[in-house]
Amino acid sequence: MAFTNPNQVNGSLLATGAITAIVGHNLTMGLLDGMRAARAQRADNAAMAAWDHALGEARHSAGQMTNLAKAAVGAALDAQDEAEALRAEVARLRRAVDQRDNVIRSLAV
Repeated sequence: MAFTNPNQVNGSLLATGAITAIVGHNLTMGLLDGMRAARAQRADNAAMAAWDHALGEARHSAGQMTNLAKAAVGAALDAQDEAEALRAEVARLRRAVDQRDNVIRSLAV
């Protein structure tokens, strides 16, 4: 029977376990990202189908087209407001990160 160094065995087992954990984590996160993307795609498809249906129903009615156009403009304005709020939030977060980095630099000296 060949001599086996227990330290080499333990090191190999730890390395194998670490690699397995990393691969498992990456697979899990990839699956979660895929599920989120699929959910977002389904929501986008449903919204497009609703608009397509509404346009089809309003095809021969100027009044319905007017109401649909007003709804579209309102949705676009809401989206712009949301985008502006997100830009402001990103700016606040960037300032907070810059302040944190400055504090870390001052403590490191």
